Parts: sequence; structure tokens; C-alpha cells
Amino acid sequence: MKRFDINRFFRTLRWLITENKQKLMLWTSGSAVGVFLMQMFFYMMIRNSQEPYMNYIAMVMGFCLFFVILASMISISGLFSDLNTKQRRIAFFSLPAANLEKYLALVVYVGVVNVACIFLAYVVGDTLRMFTVSLIDKYELVSSVPMLLEAFKPSDLQHGLHFSFPILMLECGMMLWGHSVYTLGGTFFRKYAFVIVSMSLFVLMMVGTYCLVHFSMNFTLSDFDRSYINPVVYLGTFLFFALACLNYVQSYRLFKRTQIITSKWINL
Repeated sequence: MKRFDINRFFRTLRWLITENKQKLMLWTSGSAVGVFLMQMFFYMMIRNSQEPYMNYIAMVMGFCLFFVILASMISISGLFSDLNTKQRRIAFFSLPAANLEKYLALVVYVGVVNVACIFLAYVVGDTLRMFTVSLIDKYELVSSVPMLLEAFKPSDLQHGLHFSFPILMLECGMMLWGHSVYTLGGTFFRKYAFVIVSMSLFVLMMVGTYCLVHFSMNFTLSDFDRSYINPVVYLGTFLFFALACLNYVQSYRLFKRTQIITSKWINL
């Protein structure tokens, strides 16, 4: 089966969700309880202080946003985390589906289904906090979910700047490139993919920062005149999208070479 079939793709994705349904439910429930306890801990810390309640909501959202992004990146890099046994690998690779359909099903599962469960856990935990605080101290029902969604808006809109489509495309390219890097790492490494990829990106960022400072090229997106988009924006957008496509292609090639019985550290 070399031709991509959308029905086989959805059946493969449904198989992944069905096989890991109990794990997803337990993980989402536990994460929701963790979000609730963490938010209540912060609330008890400021309960007797003069800190305004809305400041507490913003603080909680900012703290939880870090863990939401962290959990999402860990999920994306764990492409084979739910196929960590020989029996599961045999079952998955024996499915009547093409390699591309299996690969895309895995990518969607870890990058969409798992991430959706992470956001669901945050919403449930935040809702429990909202009603609990309202019952304890009669505060109005204020959710931090809108603030969380606001944090994912384009930077121009967040800072009240004139909306710039090229800047938006550059930001999308950067996010897509980041997703592709963790996907590639999750395809290649069997263990600690998130840690290895994150450390590699940190070293790359340090080297890049040093080069920018050394060659006096230190700038930010806010430095660009919105009436004239610097050519660097277009070049950066092209490079990020091109590198992302390259990472996805390499990831798929590695996936096709994946063995049922792999080495200790890599999926080959």
C-alpha cells in the first residue's frame, strides 16, 4: 500500500486512541488534579495578603503556561512513547496501512490528541479552582483560560501594534520549525528525546546569540519598521519553513527504517 488513503489514516489514528484510551483518561484526570492543587497552593499563599485577585489569576496563568508548553513539547517528542513495548510495536506496524498513514497518525496523536488532553486538563483544573475559591471566599467566577488563550495570539496583537502578516508568518515558521525538530528527535531517539533535543537547541541558541553579538547583529522583531518589513523577515520565514519541511522528510525516512526490535537509545 503506497498510496495515501484518508480512511485508513483515520482508522489508524482511531486505533492509537483506542489502545491508549485508559492511559489518556488517567493522565488527563491526574493532570487536572495537579493543576487544581497547584493553583490552590498559590491562592492559599496570597489569601491573607493585599494582592488583588486578578493579579493572582495572571500569576497562576503565567506559571501554568510554562508547564502547558513544556508538557506539549514532551508529548511531541515522545513519538514512540506509547509504542514502548515489543508487542505494541508488532501490533502497530502490522496494521493494514501505508507507512505515511501510520507516521501521520502518530504525529497527529502526539501533537494534537495529547496536546488537546493537556489543555483539557488545564481547563478542568482551572474550573475546579474557580468554583472552589468562589465557595471559600465568595469571589466572583474568574477563569484564567481566556488569559491562557490570549498568550498564544500573534505578538503584534498582544502589544497593540499594527497587525503585520509577514511577522505572523515568521512566527508560524518558527513554531513549525520547533515542532519539526522535536518530531525528528522523537523519531530518532528511543529514550530521553526531549532532553537531548532541548539541550541541543540550547547549545545552538547560545552559539547563535554569540554570533549575533559578535557581528553586531543584535535585533528583535519589534525593531522592524511596520511600514517596511526588513528582508531578513522574508529570508527567516523561508528558512524556517524550508528547515521544517526538511526535518519532517527526514523524520518520515527514519520512521520507515524503524525496527520492531531496536537498539537501547535509537529507533533503528
